[in-house]
Amino acid sequence: MSYEPGTRECRIFLSAKQKILDMQSELASLDGTPYDCSNMQDKLKDMYQEIEYMHTYIKKPTIL
Repeated sequence: MSYEPGTRECRIFLSAKQKILDMQSELASLDGTPYDCSNMQDKLKDMYQEIEYMHTYIKKPTIL
């Protein structure tokens, strides 16, 4: 089941989160090579969590 974002902000957050996941995947493919990307992966994880928090906040219905 696909999720269709309803607002511009949701579309941006979803796109940004997907791009971060893609970068993490690409960096993970370097495991076992002389390049240690774990620090960058940790930073990307923090960024993902921050975007997830903002996305969750925007999706919450406002109580009037």
